[in-house]
Amino acid sequence: MAGRKLAVRVAVKTIGLRAASCLIWSLATAPVLANSTDDAIDLYNQHNYQQARTVFEKDTPETLRSADAAYYYALTLNDVGQTDKGIEVCKQIIQRFPGTNAAKMAKSAIQTWTVKTMALSPDLGIVGFKFKINPNVHSHPEIMTVFPDTPAARCGLAIGDVILAANGSETEGLSKEQVYKLVTGKPATKLVVLVERAGQTFEKSLMRMRARDFEKVHPDIWQQYVNDR
Repeated sequence: MAGRKLAVRVAVKTIGLRAASCLIWSLATAPVLANSTDDAIDLYNQHNYQQARTVFEKDTPETLRSADAAYYYALTLNDVGQTDKGIEVCKQIIQRFPGTNAAKMAKSAIQTWTVKTMALSPDLGIVGFKFKINPNVHSHPEIMTVFPDTPAARCGLAIGDVILAANGSETEGLSKEQVYKLVTGKPATKLVVLVERAGQTFEKSLMRMRARDFEKVHPDIWQQYVNDR
């Protein structure tokens, strides 16, 4: 883009304003040749993920020299369906640029994408609730959604329930990824959760269902479940 501006200024000085106007029009309508990581980031922000990936990978070592460019590259990989590769790039960001905002975001992305990858496994067993962890309130996961026709709904788990333990393992201080690994497992396996509700504690026993079975019954809700991981 800077090259185009320079070309316009030179044209105005050398060939005059009228002739230069023709050149300006041709420059404005000519396709931009994307070569730099800045170009790739612009393409990503325009949702041109495949093109952004192509530009990032023209010089992958150069892309990985910048924390921000590397993070956008990881985002691009996730959006083109290469989540596993995006996770690996995030690990490199954390190692190469510790303490940066990009490293913090990369760490969060790893947690989210790892859970998403697990959710897409054909052999995953789920209980059917979504949870959040708010360290400003407490350090345990709190149920924020209970999906219909799932073990969680059938056993009476509710929004606002706090999960204190899963199969005897305490959940206090665990990351979202760690909690997710506790409550999911093989289909037709048992999960016992210790729940706190309105100051009372009690146990609930659930049998994990096959995630793909839930997908068949509620495809729209399943897509929400996966996307919100």
